[in-house]
Order: sequence, then structure tokens, then C-alpha cells
Amino acid sequence: MAASVSGFLDDVKSLCRMACGDHLVSIRQFGSVTDGQYKPGISDIDFIVLVTDDCPLETMDKLRSELVRLETKHNVAGLRQLSAVQRVIASRTALFKSHFVFHRSTLETQQYSRLIEEAETFNLSGGLHLQSLLRIILPWRLVLANVVSQSQLVFGGDMLESYEPLVPWRTEAAKAFLVALSMSFLGLVQSLVSSDGTRLSLEATKWYLIDVNSCLKRRRMNLESSVESFRSFGTAAFLDRFMKLRSRYSSDRLFSMLCPLFLSYLQVRVAWRKAFPTEDLPKPSH
Repeated sequence: MAASVSGFLDDVKSLCRMACGDHLVSIRQFGSVTDGQYKPGISDIDFIVLVTDDCPLETMDKLRSELVRLETKHNVAGLRQLSAVQRVIASRTALFKSHFVFHRSTLETQQYSRLIEEAETFNLSGGLHLQSLLRIILPWRLVLANVVSQSQLVFGGDMLESYEPLVPWRTEAAKAFLVALSMSFLGLVQSLVSSDGTRLSLEATKWYLIDVNSCLKRRRMNLESSVESFRSFGTAAFLDRFMKLRSRYSSDRLFSMLCPLFLSYLQVRVAWRKAFPTEDLPKPSH
């Protein structure tokens, strides 16, 4: 583990213990660090904090605010270099969020309604009115299954080691595509007025590749294996450009403009072509 990662996680543990006291249950890391694909200054350091079910909401909100300040202090994923627009997106939605604070039963018993609220998915005006819609369109079952399956316990103890996700794979794949496509259009619009839209386009592509490939394989797949899986779909040049841009989060307006088209093309190929073996895969749980 890189020194910057271990130092940051040590600070996270200290902060959580100080803020939550006996309410702290566990801390789990996930994402690029556990995948072995962490790049300092570019990659997030993703983690989940579980607290007891009687932990006050005020304590959780205070912890979230302190964790944001800690991430900025450590400049995790180059947060100090984000544009004003992306800072707003990062602070008011969960698109770029790298830490989550949940009551333990929210995850352990898969309470998706509470999950959306506690993840602060959309902290925007009218956000409460969006909860029913978000429960329908967001692939929360897939996201939760992927996060928990790759997570590693770094503090405390919980029951997530025996977690059995209930994932309707085909439905979640369709939802993952719609969310990625929406994000890619947002990146396209932002790229027309600034050079920062590429980051949104790259995130949209990353999550589409990981999420849809995970649905096709019925298990969590990392980014590199997902890129290789999709190469046979005739988009090698697009994928190579994606990986090159993502290595430094470089700007490319043309990539942002073409991203929605390529994601749509990939989704059509997924629906049209049975490119992945399925006979040895477990059936999806409902």
C-alpha cells in the first residue's frame, strides 16, 4: 500500500474514532486501492464507514463534513485541481463521492431506500421528491454488490463477509447503461464550455465498462479486465484512447463528444451479440 494511502487511512480511522466514539462499527476500503490500480493524485481512496443504528444523524453529518475536509487536505484524487463546476457536482451528488457513512443495518440488510438517503445521492433542491425516481433508475443493487464484494476491512468488524447480494443482473445492466449515458451527455455539455468535461466522460465510460461487464459475468470485474472484455466489440481505438486519457485525466473535447455514441454502440452490441459465456454462471437472485 502506498505511503500516501496508508497515511490517509490512518487519519480516517482517527477521525472516525474521535467523531463516532462507541458508535463506530467498521471501516472498509474499496475501489482502485483494493484492485491494485491506485494512481496517486488521480485515483480516489474509496471507503465505507459503518456506524451503529442508534448513531445520531447529526454525528453522521458532522463526520461526512470532516471527511471532505480531510480529503481536501490530502488532495485525494487531485480534489484541489477540480473546476468550480465539478466541485459543485462532487459536493452535491454522489457521482464523484469516495466515502460513505451508513448505519450498519442499511448495508447488512440491504435497505435500498435508506441507502439512497444515507449515500446523499442527490443533495439538490427538490432532492426529496426524487427519491422514488432514484430507487427506480439507479442500479443500487449492482453497485452495492460490487462495492461489498471487493471491499477490505481496515478497522472494526461487521457482518458483510457473509453478505449475499440480491441482483437482477439484466435489469441492473440496463440501468447502468442509462446512468452512464446520462453522465456522458453531461460531460459533452460541459466540454463545450470548458476543458473539464472529459473527466465526466471518462467516469461515465469507466462505470459503464465495469458495471455492465460485472452483470455479464455475474461477479465484480475490475476496469482492466472489463476493457479487455469489450475490445472484441470493435471499439479498440476508443478504449485505447480512454485508457490513455484516464492515465492522467487529460482533456479531449472530441472524446467527450463521441462518448455517448460509443456507449450506445457498445450497449447495442451487448444486446445483439452473446459474447460472454453464460452456461457456468450462477443464475441471478431476485
